Amino acid sequence: MLRVLVTRDTIFVIIILMQKVIELFKYDLRKIAKSKMAIIILIGMIFIPGIYAWLNIDSNWDPYDNTGNIPIAIVNQDQGVGILKENVNIGDSLVEKLKTNTAMKWVFTDEQDARSKVESGDYYGAIFLPNDFSSKITTLFDGTEINKPTFDFIVNDKKNPIAPIIANKAVSTLETTLDQAFVAAITLKTFEKAEDVNLEDVATTTISSALTKIKETKDGIGNIRSTLNIISSATSSTASALSAVKTLLPSKIDSLANTAVGDLSAIQRSAADLNIVNSKIDDNIGAIFNVATRVSSSIDVAANSIDPNNPIYQIQASQAISLVDALNRILEEEQRVISAIQSLTGSSRLDDLNSQITVAIQKNNELKVIMQSVADGNTSIINQVKTKAHELNNNVNNANSNYQDNIKPSIERIISDTSSAISDAIGSLSFINSSFVKSNAALGDTITALNSVGTMNANIDVMLSNLEQGLDKVAASISGAKNSDLYLKILNLLQNSPEEIADFISEPIATRKTELYKIDHYGSKMAPFYTILAAWVGCTLLVAILKTDIEADEKKVKPHQAFFGRFMLFGAIAVCQGLVIGLGDIVLGVQVLNAPLFLFAIMLSSLVFMLIIYSLAISFGKVGEAIAVVMMVAQVAGSGGTFPIELLPDFFQKLQPFMPFYPSMGAVRETVGGFYGASYIGFILLLLCHTIIPLILGLVIRRPIIRLKRSIVKDVEDTDVII
Repeated sequence: MLRVLVTRDTIFVIIILMQKVIELFKYDLRKIAKSKMAIIILIGMIFIPGIYAWLNIDSNWDPYDNTGNIPIAIVNQDQGVGILKENVNIGDSLVEKLKTNTAMKWVFTDEQDARSKVESGDYYGAIFLPNDFSSKITTLFDGTEINKPTFDFIVNDKKNPIAPIIANKAVSTLETTLDQAFVAAITLKTFEKAEDVNLEDVATTTISSALTKIKETKDGIGNIRSTLNIISSATSSTASALSAVKTLLPSKIDSLANTAVGDLSAIQRSAADLNIVNSKIDDNIGAIFNVATRVSSSIDVAANSIDPNNPIYQIQASQAISLVDALNRILEEEQRVISAIQSLTGSSRLDDLNSQITVAIQKNNELKVIMQSVADGNTSIINQVKTKAHELNNNVNNANSNYQDNIKPSIERIISDTSSAISDAIGSLSFINSSFVKSNAALGDTITALNSVGTMNANIDVMLSNLEQGLDKVAASISGAKNSDLYLKILNLLQNSPEEIADFISEPIATRKTELYKIDHYGSKMAPFYTILAAWVGCTLLVAILKTDIEADEKKVKPHQAFFGRFMLFGAIAVCQGLVIGLGDIVLGVQVLNAPLFLFAIMLSSLVFMLIIYSLAISFGKVGEAIAVVMMVAQVAGSGGTFPIELLPDFFQKLQPFMPFYPSMGAVRETVGGFYGASYIGFILLLLCHTIIPLILGLVIRRPIIRLKRSIVKDVEDTDVII
C-alpha cells in the first residue's frame, strides 16, 4: 500500500513539473510565433545543418570515379630493344595502353614541359620512362649483371593531400600491370617455342633415348671389361717373356765393346803416326834431292878449278865432301823410315824405293872416297868424280820421281783407307754399345710398363664396375622420374595452350571478393560521418543564436524547470534538424536499408548532442559554447569517421569510446550497411549514456555557479564587444 502511495505521489510530482515545463515551452513558441523573422531564422536553422551534410556527402559521392580528371604527365624516352629478332619497346606499348586508359588524365609530353608543370601545379605528377627502359630487360638473358627496368615518378605533394595518394596508387597499379605484362610476354614466348618444337614429345623421346643409351653404354662397358681382362693376361705373359730375354743377354758385352773401341782408337793413333812418318819420308826425299843437286854443283865447280892451290877448289872440294856426308846420313835415315812403314803396313810398295836408296848409299860412299882423294890433290880422277856425281844425281832424281809418282799416292791412300776403316769400326762399336745399353734399359722399362698396364687395367676394371653401378642408379632415377608426379605434371602443363599458361603465371592468384555490408557509393560510406557532424554543427548554431537563460520576469520558475522548459525548445528544433538531415540523405540517394531506424538514430543523436551543448552553454555561457566547438573538433579528428581508428594516435584510440560521435555513427552505419546482431541497440544505449553527464551538469552542478555565470556574462556584455 505504501509503495502504491509513493508511486502515485511521484507521478503527481512529475506531472506538476511537466506542466510547468510545458508551459514554458508553449510560452517560447508563442513568443517565436509573434516574430516572422524569428520563424524564418529557426526554419533556416533547421535546414542549414542538412545543407552542410548534403554538400559534403555529394562532393564525396564517388570521387574515385573522377580520377580521370587528375592530370599525370607521361614522358616516353624509351628507345626499345631487339629480342628474338623482334623490336620490343615497352615505353611505346605503355603509351598505347594509356591512351585508352581513363583511370587518370594521362598527358603525353616532353621532359621539360612535364617537370615545369609539375612544379607549377598544372600536373599532379609525371612519369619518366628512360631510353634504356626496354634494353635493361635483355640483361636477364645476356649473362651480365641483371638490371631491372626503372621509371621515375615525381609528384607534387603540395597541391593536394589526397591527389598524390591517388597518383601513387595509380602508378603502383601501372607498375604491377607492367610486371604482369612482362611475365606474360616472356612466358608466352617460352611456351610458344616449346609448342613449336613439340617439347612434350621431345621430352618423352629424349628420356626413352637416354635409357636406351644408358643400356648400350652399360653393355659397352661390359665388353671393355672383357677386353681389359684379355689385355691383362697378354701383358703379364709378355712381361715374363721379356724378363727371360733380358737374362740371356751377356752382361759383359758393354765392357767388350768399350775395350774394342779403345784398341781401335790406339790403331787409329798409330795410323796418324804413320801419316807423320809418311810426311817425314816426303821431307827426306826432298832433302836428298836438294843435297844431291848441291853435291853435283859443288863437284862441277871444283872440276872447273883444277888447281889444288886455288882457294875456290879447296872450298868446293870440302863443301862437296860435307854434302856427301850429309846426303849419306839422309839416305840412311830415309832407309830406316821406310823399314818402319813396311813393318807397320806390311806393304811391299816401298821395296823399290828402298833398293834405290841402297844403291844411292853405295854410290855416295864411292863418291866420298874419290872426293877425298881429289881433295888430297889427285886431280887426275876429277872427271871420274864428276861422272860418279852425275850418276848419284840421276839415281836420286829417279828415286824422287818414282816416289812422287807411284809410292807416295799409294802410301797416302793406304793410310786414308786405314784411318776411315778404323773410324767406321769405332763408330759401329760405339753404336753397338749404345744400342745394347738402350736395349737393356728399354727392356726394363717395357717390363715395368707392362706390369703397370696390368695394375692400371685392374684399376680401370674397378672404375668401370663402379660406373656400371652408377649407370644402374641413373637409369633407375630416370625411370622413376619418368613415372613421377612432377614429370607427369610438367607434361600436363605442356598440354595447355601458351596463352593460358602465360595468363596464369603472370596472375597466378585470382581474388574472389565478397563484400560484407556492401555500400554502393563512397558518398553513402561517408554519410554517417557527415550526417552526425552536421547534427552537432546544427546544435552548436542553435546555442549560438537562441538564448539558453530565462529572462527576469520568468524567474518565478525553479532552475530545473527553467532548464527543461527552455531545453524543450532546443530539443524540438534539434529533432527537426535531425529529421531534415535524414530525409535529405534519403532523397540524395544515400543507401539506407531501414529508413525509420535511420531517421530515429539521427534524430536521437541530434537530441543528445543538443542536451550536451545546451548543458555546457547554460552552465558556462560562452565558455560552454567554446567547449562544444572544441569537442566537435576533437571528434572530427579522432572518432574514426574518416580514417580507421587503428591509424590514429593512441590518445584518440583510447578517447574514441567516450566520444558521442562514436555510438551515433555506429548506429547510422548499421542502417546504411547492414545490421549485425544487436549492435544497433547497443549503439543507441551507449548514445543515451551520454545524457547522464549533461543532466548532472545542468541540474546539479549548474545551480551553485548560476550567480557566478551571470556575473561573468554581465562583465563580458559591458565591454560592448563580446556578445
